[in-house]
Amino acid sequence: MIECVDFRAVERGSLRGFAKVGVPQWHLTIDDVAIHDSNGKRWAALPARPQLNANREVVRGDDGKPKYVKTLFFDSREIADRFSSAVLEAVDKHQGNSKKPVADVLNDELPDFTL
Repeated sequence: MIECVDFRAVERGSLRGFAKVGVPQWHLTIDDVAIHDSNGKRWAALPARPQLNANREVVRGDDGKPKYVKTLFFDSREIADRFSSAVLEAVDKHQGNSKKPVADVLNDELPDFTL
């Protein structure tokens, strides 16, 4: 199960805000999960960092926007989509917008380990 611990609203382009989510069975919290909404589609993106050049300056694309480098990623698109759906449901629940309980969509894929 994924839980939304906090949400900071930010409206810029498709970005709607940043969520802090917890994965209790892993004893893991992920901060700055980006929540996007564009053309009727919503998705959650794992945190990324700006790409830097040799002079440690932010690399920008032709459109002038910073380029980002993934620091965390899933092994398959299917798992990434399931994570995204679970995060969106958790954010909706946290924001009071959920009509159904948060789905436990990732349990089949999460390794069982004890710290």
